[in-house]
Amino acid sequence: MKILFNKIIFISSLCLLYSCATESNIFDGTKFYLAKNDKLYLLDSFEVVQVIDNRNLPDSIIGEADAFQKPLILNRPLKDYIKMSLNTLMSTDTSQSKKIPVTVYIDEFYSGRYAEFFGVCATYKYSYLFEYPYNNKINKFRILDSANLCWDPKIQEQNKLIRSGIRNTARFFQYNHFKNYPMDTTKQNTTTSEESKKDIDTVDLYQIFKFDSKSGVIANIYKGFKVDYGIQLTYIVFYTRPNIRYEFGRGIAVQFSDVSNGVITGKSLSFSIPIIHRFNLTPQKNGLFIDLSYSIGGQTENTKDKFNGFYFGTKLKQSIGYYISDKFSVTLGFYQEGYIKGKLLPYDIGMFLSLNLTNTYF
Repeated sequence: MKILFNKIIFISSLCLLYSCATESNIFDGTKFYLAKNDKLYLLDSFEVVQVIDNRNLPDSIIGEADAFQKPLILNRPLKDYIKMSLNTLMSTDTSQSKKIPVTVYIDEFYSGRYAEFFGVCATYKYSYLFEYPYNNKINKFRILDSANLCWDPKIQEQNKLIRSGIRNTARFFQYNHFKNYPMDTTKQNTTTSEESKKDIDTVDLYQIFKFDSKSGVIANIYKGFKVDYGIQLTYIVFYTRPNIRYEFGRGIAVQFSDVSNGVITGKSLSFSIPIIHRFNLTPQKNGLFIDLSYSIGGQTENTKDKFNGFYFGTKLKQSIGYYISDKFSVTLGFYQEGYIKGKLLPYDIGMFLSLNLTNTYF
């Protein structure tokens, strides 16, 4: 009876573990296959001989699969997966006996989930330290990066985000070695830990390649020569690169206007796709800025409760704004708009006030 009871407990434990590790939180740890662009980076000169996982996590836990902190599980130890993946992406000729041996230290590797105002986002951060002999010295080179994926990404999309980071790491490691980038300028390794930190050149791919993004809503109030008042709501996504003052925005907008064009009065409803070029006057992107924008779209015209048609047109806007906080800014400026063959609103010029509410850059 006791033996039967123990078997039941054992089988129940296995079932519990399996239920906690369903396909919804298993990372796709299959082998990489070389894409066409991967072959441009293959050098067959390196071999990762050892990977050391310095994270304070179980060796198969690599993040969170959902906003409820359900663990994202790899089907093998992370160090084994990274070794297999980097060797696949860095070398095809396994017959070479004199390859440069590389040791990789995983200092950070984690893909989490967090809730934002506009939905759940997946984030992925990693940091690798590469150590290898080159030019009669031990070279140390760190590659780190971070990326975000929003709008409630599925687990498959989160997996692609992680695999893309591994692929970028392999490409950049080889590319730099033979282009006289930081890896060729590393110093001789020394014994003390404090001096060793100085020997490590670091490249943050996020600072080089990635776009930051933020999304939000813009409320515009218009007053022109023909537009008595207009209210526009815009969903916008801004993109920027770190350490530059330029932001690029695009979105979709809906506007309702009350129009008086001489003896003709009526209402219009317009739909447009705005493009915004923002130039920050401060390097921190938290002060004054200048916006230049244009949009294309169309509008319906109604006079005396009668539908007059749908007309295509464009709008240009110039404004100056100020970030009151990281998430809130106001702008004031001028606009010019026109619609082909429009009867109620063929063209107009005027002023507008904008209230901008966005999340912060990831």
